[in-house]
Amino acid sequence: MNLDGSRNPNAGRTRDVIGSRMGRGRQAVNYRLLALQNGANDSDDSDAGEEFFVPDSLARACADDVREVMRLLARDQRVVGMCAIYQAIAGHNFARSKGKLSPTCIERIIELLRKMGLSDRVIRRILTALNRIFQRAINADFFMGLAELGGPQEATVFQAIMVTLLVFREVFYKGDDLQDMELTVTALSSDLHCAYTAYAARGIVAGVNGYVYDRAAHLRDFERAHGDLLACRAAVVAPMLRHPHVIMNCVIASHARLTTDEGVLKPVLLVTATEVSGDMMARDHGAIGLAVFDVLKAAAALEQVHCCIDHRLDYERYESDAHFFLDYGQRPLSGRRDIQRSGATTFRNTLGFIPDTPSVTYAGSLVGEMYTAPDHPAFARLFEARTGTYKLLDMLERKVREDFFELYNDPSTIHTGSSKPAELLAEEENKWVVVV
Repeated sequence: MNLDGSRNPNAGRTRDVIGSRMGRGRQAVNYRLLALQNGANDSDDSDAGEEFFVPDSLARACADDVREVMRLLARDQRVVGMCAIYQAIAGHNFARSKGKLSPTCIERIIELLRKMGLSDRVIRRILTALNRIFQRAINADFFMGLAELGGPQEATVFQAIMVTLLVFREVFYKGDDLQDMELTVTALSSDLHCAYTAYAARGIVAGVNGYVYDRAAHLRDFERAHGDLLACRAAVVAPMLRHPHVIMNCVIASHARLTTDEGVLKPVLLVTATEVSGDMMARDHGAIGLAVFDVLKAAAALEQVHCCIDHRLDYERYESDAHFFLDYGQRPLSGRRDIQRSGATTFRNTLGFIPDTPSVTYAGSLVGEMYTAPDHPAFARLFEARTGTYKLLDMLERKVREDFFELYNDPSTIHTGSSKPAELLAEEENKWVVVV
């Protein structure tokens, strides 16, 4: 999409590799990546003077500034949260609120940064670095083939430079700087669970400059990754829709986002044991649903944690948990412009209560479910162990984890959605963070 809102005639088509000094196309990029994967050393004489998607001199001149910008955009939790909220508002898509790899996402982020202007010290650092990058691009006559717009499109130019430096980070960065970029790439590729943005992230990490969304290929990948789990979901949900008042016991585990803990990126997990029925999920209950149904309380927690919002209640403002949820279901998220949210409307898609809607995410977060046998003692213990406003489980408690995996490994348990949250929980305790 162009700056004036019009759609480029080549939108949706494969992006050609364009550059005033390159001229060898994507093939050279892929050859270079393959060489890097096979252990090529940038200090070799054979690599001297090699041209990339972006002119080598421009990429090197922008390397430090791009590293600083992407570190803050991908790993500073306050900045991540602000960008997520704004992208959900401006893009009308909560699921893609963590995107930072496409020109569209970058354009929205730059728009937010400039609106905030000089009022914030960290934002000033990002804007200053961006301005230096754009000035160097202008000086290098790097226009990305968009001269018909009267000059370079900032978002597209920055994406080209940023992607080149991410893909060829082993060439442009050394030592601590390289380690810093590796953390940033991890954050970019692991904190994007929306199918579209995750597809783009995989392309970046795999060495594709720019990305092409192949829907057919994505659906095949999605089916391979989640087909069996989604088939199990359909087998469970169909009877629940036919008998909407039958209540099922369900354990829900979600990978909400990444966070930096003592300089290490760790996944943030939310887990709850709840009751689910077709009546709860098959229609919209509005704000009352959030106050009444525990399954929707977990969804509310997931929304806030995804956007890096402090989910703890201010009991000087709210008389009770119910008072908070009635208010939360009717007001803009975090007091900002509205992010559409209406009871079970979107979360029911995630749990499969809208047939033929294959989804394993909610608010850009991976979600997995376990439907347990009736009257299972481990589920009863988990249900009693829930704590706090959102009825979540403290997975750092040894007994709670033992009951979780007793259910997980029980042959009678039906697994649906994404298996990733449970796989993360199976790792050592210091590898993840839990929200309660």
